[in-house]
This record gives sequence, C-alpha cells and structure tokens, in this order.
Amino acid sequence: MPRDGNHDWPVCPFAAKAWASGAANVAVVDEWSDVYLEISTFMQSKFTVTVLVKLEPDEWDLDEFLENVRAANRKWSKENVYVLGLHPWDENTFIASITEEDSELDLHDEYVFMLLFRLDELDTASRAIDEQGYYDKWKPELYYHILARRDLKDD
Repeated sequence: MPRDGNHDWPVCPFAAKAWASGAANVAVVDEWSDVYLEISTFMQSKFTVTVLVKLEPDEWDLDEFLENVRAANRKWSKENVYVLGLHPWDENTFIASITEEDSELDLHDEYVFMLLFRLDELDTASRAIDEQGYYDKWKPELYYHILARRDLKDD
C-alpha cells in the first residue's frame, strides 16, 4: 500500500511485524569497517533485519557507495546475507526525493541506509509479494535488481 512521504512507494508488508516482534535492529555506522562488523554481528544474531544508518552521507560518494554495496553482496551473499543500500542522492530510490529538515532537533533525514537481510528469507518473502502484485508498478530497472538479487543465491 502506498503511503504519503514515500512518493507512492509501497511499504514493506513485513516491516511492522519485524519491529513489533523485536526482530529488527538499528545500528549507526561511520566507516565501511563498521558496516562489515555489523554484518558479522548480524550473521550471529537472530534478527530478521538490521538497519544500518550513516548520519553524514556527504562522506560517502554515491558511486563508491553503490560499488561497495555490490562488493559486499558478492562476498556476503555466500553467507546468506544481503545488503540493500539506500543513498540519499541515488535517484533510483525513493529516499532521494524525501528530505526534510527538523529544526527543533537540528536534524535532517538525509542519511545513508543499509538494510541487512537473510538472503533466503528475503527471497522467499519477495517471491510471495511478487505473486500478489507488489512490484507491478515498479520501474523495470528497479525490478531488475530484485531479479538479480534472487540470482545471487545461485552463484
């Protein structure tokens, strides 16, 4: 179901349950070494998803970020971990168009996010919602990433 603030991107139907059941975790990272440490921690945990947040996106160039995410997936998919990277300047993701200021807290919502998933669980869930039409309105180039991710298990 689309919601305001996500520019008609549907909300993940599994997200609320993960949060409510305590199956989700959040960690702040600053360097790529922090990301790799969090991936190792995630692998040993029982969390369904871990959300990594980089508070200063200016420090991570978009092209370098995307390549690092691809490299992480080439390495960690063999260990059943998938990294979904969202950078605020990536025009292919909804996050690029939803930046808001919070002057009271002196914060903005322009962050880098990486979501860590168990690849097999993500693929099973993705296929289930695909059959229900979840991806029907996605841009073809974005849906391609879903198909490519599914192929990681077979590599």
